Amino acid sequence: MKKRRILSPMLAAIVGMMTVLTIFPAAGTDAWAAQTENTAQDKDAESDSGHGYEVHEEEAPEPEEVPQEELSEEELEVLEAQERAAAEASQELGETLETSVYDAYAFEEGSSAALADAAKSFPARFDLRNVNGQSYVTKVKLQNPFGTCWGFAAIAAAETSILSSGLADTDGYTTDTLDLSEKHLAYFAATAINDESNPQNGEGIHVEDNSSASAKYNRGGQVFYGTSLFSSGTGPNLENRTGLDPDDLLVYKGLNSEVENRSIDGKLRQVWYSEEDDWSIPEKYRFYASYRLKDSFLLPPVHTSDKYGSYVDFNEEGVNAIKQQLVEEHRGVAISFHAEAFQPGQEPSEAEAKYMSSKWAHYTYDDMFPNHAVLIVGYDDDYPASNFLEGHQPEANGAWLVKNSWGSDLNDFPNSGYRHWGLLEGEDDYNSTDAEGNHYAPTSGLHTGYFWLSYYDHTIENSECYSFDKSNVGTKYYIEQHDMLPVNSTKELLSDDT
Repeated sequence: MKKRRILSPMLAAIVGMMTVLTIFPAAGTDAWAAQTENTAQDKDAESDSGHGYEVHEEEAPEPEEVPQEELSEEELEVLEAQERAAAEASQELGETLETSVYDAYAFEEGSSAALADAAKSFPARFDLRNVNGQSYVTKVKLQNPFGTCWGFAAIAAAETSILSSGLADTDGYTTDTLDLSEKHLAYFAATAINDESNPQNGEGIHVEDNSSASAKYNRGGQVFYGTSLFSSGTGPNLENRTGLDPDDLLVYKGLNSEVENRSIDGKLRQVWYSEEDDWSIPEKYRFYASYRLKDSFLLPPVHTSDKYGSYVDFNEEGVNAIKQQLVEEHRGVAISFHAEAFQPGQEPSEAEAKYMSSKWAHYTYDDMFPNHAVLIVGYDDDYPASNFLEGHQPEANGAWLVKNSWGSDLNDFPNSGYRHWGLLEGEDDYNSTDAEGNHYAPTSGLHTGYFWLSYYDHTIENSECYSFDKSNVGTKYYIEQHDMLPVNSTKELLSDDT
């Protein structure tokens, strides 16, 4: 049976080992597998962070070669057969990656048709913040002072899943009170294991200035680091979990709660917690988790790409896969894409903007590397293409409603932001209408931190969401996988493996 796999090169070259991490797709499809590849490429250096910190990879020692004269004739035949099979597989893989283009959901006969049939019942617009009066989306947060957008996107996706599954309600949390720790996820994603009692001591990502917590947080990352970390038993954690020293250790701030102040609208006020504070977390808290990852859903792309990763065409199946998670499962979907800037305060002026219109409608029409990560919480099939930047409008209507991590005027410190960023209150709500009956009418001058992203954006990648449970929480257990390195990238390959 024809299946698809995702090749996932790791950030370090693991010699002589291949690890398989199973990653589950959306309903109605076969399982995907993420498989490590012996490479030390670091695409992240060109993507999220922008700070240019050098990454040092740790290599395992070369395995000792067994002299062939010590092998029997029968053993030599087996070894030669394995080498021939490996060479053939490598050649076949190379040919596949040279010629294949993503054909999302083509895992088995009828799977694409099943998704297309399900999509017929999807509403023309949907908002995860108002599902029959219930919201499954937590408040907009502020990632400053670091380039940790990937961690905020992954945690935001986790929060929607935990809310919609009922786990939050069971634990006594609501949309207003559930708050998972981005700090814990981002710190240990860029911190190698530092535990001499651990046989994998030293394994992980090493930044150039390993003593600087800010260098680790500013290293950048990818959305699928969430799957990689959660599946290893690292998070997600409640920010207010008990038994920590200090109690607020996992809150997104330094140990001394030092604050940075700036002049905003003519007044000096607090904007975010200071980068100069101590943001480190002791090693003993690495494998703490308030919830356990049950499934990770790496969805098909919303556009097809050629072998160089350049945009080829709109992929309706990828769009429907995201809608399916929103509408049927009530899960937000984390994505990466190329934004005007990867941190607030770096955006160009409205006159110089290339991709974002004055209506907070974003469309990247160039082939660019993703540099930012966000959370899709809704969509509108009829969102006008005319709302995007004049002269560079997408081919048709339709856009995602997206939650950013650059703060909101609706929040207090430390999540208020300072740039008055995003759609005005009401502009993100279809039910908000003006006197003429126009939808998405602003109701105040407050910016919400949300924006619209075209279905046809050329750079959307790594659509991902999760499901969790409470199994093994508070107990010791084994995870049977070799390495603790975050997955660095994913690629598709065709396989006949069952």
